[in-house]
Amino acid sequence: ELRDELERSRLKFKEFVRQAEEARQTRDRLNGEVKELSAQIRKIFEERAGRLKRIEELKGEKNRIYEEMSPYSSTVRELKEIRNRYNEAARGREESLLRRLQDIVGTLRERDLSPKQELILFEQAVILRYRILARRVADAVHRKILEMGEEALLPHIEKLKELDRKMDEEYRAARELLEKARELIAKRDSLRAEAQENHQRFISLDREIKELKVKMDAARLALKKLREEERELLKKLRGGRRARLMVERELKLKEARKKYQRGETLSLEELRLLMEAGDV
Repeated sequence: ELRDELERSRLKFKEFVRQAEEARQTRDRLNGEVKELSAQIRKIFEERAGRLKRIEELKGEKNRIYEEMSPYSSTVRELKEIRNRYNEAARGREESLLRRLQDIVGTLRERDLSPKQELILFEQAVILRYRILARRVADAVHRKILEMGEEALLPHIEKLKELDRKMDEEYRAARELLEKARELIAKRDSLRAEAQENHQRFISLDREIKELKVKMDAARLALKKLREEERELLKKLRGGRRARLMVERELKLKEARKKYQRGETLSLEELRLLMEAGDV
């Protein structure tokens, strides 16, 4: 029974060792993958930091352009205010204002009007002349604004558009890198948790292996002691049998001597005993 128990423990010990080695290898493999993912994540964040730094540099370039545009922008703003005031004074396009003025002049020339009617039309004509002049000034200022925009501001505006395009690319790349990093972090954390589970399993199995080894050592010691006891018992049994055989031989020898002295017929065994004893 002790031998059977020891054999069962040995098989169990072997299975525990196999499972522990499997858990250790799985843990080490997963930890290796976690390490690789951590390196990838670190590299992604470094690249993303470079993208964000580039965005700040582009913002700085935009600010410098805005500073360069500031004097022109101020002038354009003032010109726009002037243009708007003359637009309000003109209240119409030059063509329509000219037609109305021509109609009034024609009426004054061709029709016989009362002094009051002539005065009213004359006042309207003067106002129209001022409005036409205001329209021409507004248009001239507007052309100046366009010229300044084309000559001075347009190149800056084009640069700003190009910088905005580059910034959009950097922002998009930074977002994609962040999303990729988040995916890898989730994967890494999952693998890390699995590796930890295998580590705990390895520790548990290692503890069971040690406990089982203690039991097996105790069983081996008990079995060794039992075998020693069996050998001692067998030795004693063998010694007792030899003694019994010697006693039986002496008894048979005495009986053979008696029969020999009486002249009785001896058996072959009795004759052999007497010959070995030197009696015949």
